[in-house]
Amino acid sequence: MPPACITAVAGCDDYYYALAGPDETPGTEDDLDASTIDAAVMEAAIGAKALDDTTIEFTLTDAQPTFQMILSLWLTFPSPVHLLPNSSDEWPDGLDASALAFNGPYQMIEYKPQDFLKMRPNPNWSPAEGGVEPTLDTLTIDFIDDNSVSNNAYRNDELDSAMADRAVLQAVVSEFGDEYLKLVQPATRGLEMQLTDPTLAKLEVRLALAQAIDRDQLVAVATNGAHEPTTSWFPEAIVGGVPPDTFQDTVGFDQDSAKEHLANAGYPNGEGFPELSLLVRTDPEPQAIAEFLKNSFETVLGITVNIDPVDGQTRAARFSAQDFQLFHGGWIQDYPDPENWVLGLFDVPGVGTNKYNCDNQEIQDLVDENRFNQDEEARIAAYRQINEIIVTEVCGITPYYHEAQHYLIKPDVAGMKENSTALDAMIAGDWNAEAWGFSQ
Repeated sequence: MPPACITAVAGCDDYYYALAGPDETPGTEDDLDASTIDAAVMEAAIGAKALDDTTIEFTLTDAQPTFQMILSLWLTFPSPVHLLPNSSDEWPDGLDASALAFNGPYQMIEYKPQDFLKMRPNPNWSPAEGGVEPTLDTLTIDFIDDNSVSNNAYRNDELDSAMADRAVLQAVVSEFGDEYLKLVQPATRGLEMQLTDPTLAKLEVRLALAQAIDRDQLVAVATNGAHEPTTSWFPEAIVGGVPPDTFQDTVGFDQDSAKEHLANAGYPNGEGFPELSLLVRTDPEPQAIAEFLKNSFETVLGITVNIDPVDGQTRAARFSAQDFQLFHGGWIQDYPDPENWVLGLFDVPGVGTNKYNCDNQEIQDLVDENRFNQDEEARIAAYRQINEIIVTEVCGITPYYHEAQHYLIKPDVAGMKENSTALDAMIAGDWNAEAWGFSQ
């Protein structure tokens, strides 16, 4: 039975799998009836207990190197019981600032949906040792869906920072110069392949597809140069990451090698190769990527890949049901450790998000041997080895780019660029908002 919980808290997996039937997968047709277990007893056996009003005790099955890191994530932030809805309540349509708790440097004072959010320094917040106190009297975030509109507001000095308009990204870069900031995120996109499909089960076929993709051109043409081409599953910025061109010789763009791999698979010049289907969202960028891939496979390999555009909900449902051959997908890091790029993604076929069914015994052995390895250097080395196996065996995915975010920041704004990291999402330096301010 594979682990289901990202932490090694005692009793967690037993509780999660309590109703799983013979297939050992919860939520399927052979699940047991709830009356067959004593849920209260199983819940009480979970190794998480409140010792008093301010102390929680966790009991782990193993010493987990990433446990403290996971505890620092938003999902473990304390929430006062009196602010949580009970089973008979519903969340309110709006947010009442006076009825919320805040544990960051700012607290909300006014919120207008689809318009703005206004904040002020949180009087109950204390900076960490060596940290700084907020210097802004108020901080307002305007909600502007159209980046062309926000960029015009930025030009008119109505905003101090904005997301750069990717639709005209190169023009924005040229116009704003040093006010433009690009951050490569801990996020990887690539072509996922269903390994239960008899054609895609052949490594030579997967290598042919991987080497038929000109990643530089894909990014330039289909994403307007917004992202960072790569052959690595792990982004360089994460612990254990490697430069994006590390596996260029194995899966990088090489038309002659791609054709040779396809011929080795029994399809010289694409002869006799069955048509494949690429499942993709109907959004403009995924559609552009799908068209680029379709053209690449036809031009380089002489094979036909049909595009199957669907809405996001249908795409997600079909992915979960493993109802696809090719799939434009990938991963965005949840927490900054290489295990987050492997557990539930490549270690157990069909489980978690491993719906492409990567089934590699070497990966599974390395995970089993190193998930609780207290030798940090050896643990990271093992995950780096797993990254190489994923890429060179095309074990369910061939990466083509790491996502990037693009910002405009006024020259007199301090603390955003200086504190920006690969972890930032919608605002540069948003993990250190207390350092935002204006230069003297």
